[in-house]
Amino acid sequence: MQTKTLLDGAAQLKPQTKTEHKMYENMLAAARKMFVSAGMEFQKAEEVFSSTLKDRLSRQCRVVKPDATDQEIEVLIDEGDAHVFQAAVVDVRHTQATQALAYVKRRHQEIKELQVSIWELHQMFV
Repeated sequence: MQTKTLLDGAAQLKPQTKTEHKMYENMLAAARKMFVSAGMEFQKAEEVFSSTLKDRLSRQCRVVKPDATDQEIEVLIDEGDAHVFQAAVVDVRHTQATQALAYVKRRHQEIKELQVSIWELHQMFV
């Protein structure tokens, strides 16, 4: 916005001498150069961000679905189905938590059975 205002203002100025005219032309050229440079810098930053995001999503997909082909990963990323990764991660964590709970319940039952056995053994000697 500032660059456009600067360019519009410079175009409306009416130079009195050749020196002023040359000075305005130089200012205008510098402003244009800065604007183009900023646009190119923005484009590079956008490309880096896009590449980084794509790499991260690809790694996440490999974690969630190790047997996925590169083509499947590209399709998922291009379609913007990132929530598929999140749902799969949640599902994997839910499965792991369920398995851990089952293991703890099993161990708890074994400990209770062991307590009963020890109590019965104690009763035999008392």
